[in-house]
Amino acid sequence: SGMFTGLNDDDILPVTALRWQYDFRFMLLEAVWIPVFTPAVLPSNIYAGLPDGAVFADTEEPELKPAEGEWGFRARFFTPVGDFGAAVFYGWDDLPVVRTDIIVSGIDFVPQMTPEYKRFFVTGIDAAVPAGPVLIRLEYGVYWNRSFTVNDTGGIIDRSHQMAALLGIDWMPSSWSIVGEMFFSWIFEENNLRDDPRTVLTAAVQISKNFARDMVTLSLSGYCSFLEGDWYLEPEFILKPLDGLALTLGADILYGDSSLFACYDNGTVLYFNASYGF
Repeated sequence: SGMFTGLNDDDILPVTALRWQYDFRFMLLEAVWIPVFTPAVLPSNIYAGLPDGAVFADTEEPELKPAEGEWGFRARFFTPVGDFGAAVFYGWDDLPVVRTDIIVSGIDFVPQMTPEYKRFFVTGIDAAVPAGPVLIRLEYGVYWNRSFTVNDTGGIIDRSHQMAALLGIDWMPSSWSIVGEMFFSWIFEENNLRDDPRTVLTAAVQISKNFARDMVTLSLSGYCSFLEGDWYLEPEFILKPLDGLALTLGADILYGDSSLFACYDNGTVLYFNASYGF
């Protein structure tokens, strides 16, 4: 779905960045520098289920200085059989891990939970290959020494490598648009992780159709986590009565039991928005 896999280009959190790009006709080189880290927007109950009586300290965020920025490089190659790319990125994980310290409060020992952001380094490759009427997209990456919170050692932070892979298929016959994705990730070492399952297998799909000379669009996006039972649906009705004007009526329907989606459970909403592009 657009909310969780980026299928919707309108759901973007803006960041300040400096970007360099050079086109060699059959190859494109890109470099980006992000001087100020922008964390993810988290639900208010993101830490539900942590120890009773725990005290939460302020989140430790990176300092706002150039040395604490993020950077990445990417090379793309355009060939007769498809487009291929390779990239590296060094930055901050936008989801914090939680460090646990034991503090003394009167005669009691109380756990103090301190969310903090950690660095990570990722390398990846990707490909986009046309196959008749469909476009096949492949992505594979490895997070090197990514930080995770561990349960059985008092909530310390441990590091492990993590691989992630995505297979996507785009099909756009006539006035239809059908996009499907399968995502898989695996953490190399199992250390009783508190917030992250070792294996993740999810699927997302977006189906839309235009009517009345593209003035009306009906779409349905969906997401499902096979191993955890989470799911998300987003039906939308889009009306474009004038050039540049779009009126959207839709809903976010979410369900989660014990995983990260549990933070969004009972958060189903109906929304309406209007946008105008110049």
